[in-house]
Amino acid sequence: MLPEAHTQARYDTWFAEVVSAFADERVFRNGRWQWEAADPGLRTLHHLGGGVYGVPAHTVRGTALMPCE
Repeated sequence: MLPEAHTQARYDTWFAEVVSAFADERVFRNGRWQWEAADPGLRTLHHLGGGVYGVPAHTVRGTALMPCE
């Protein structure tokens, strides 16, 4: 964990350096998460703040109004 005492206390968060990562091919393929067909036990757990957590249930695709530079 990277020390950020003021930010951690004020925003209920913490910071860390990612040194390795893995994504299960049953839910991550072709550079995208595939939640819709995934076994619920394979969904990732996300901390939303204030002791609240969530798991992804579905995705929504948006369209760009302006091209990205």
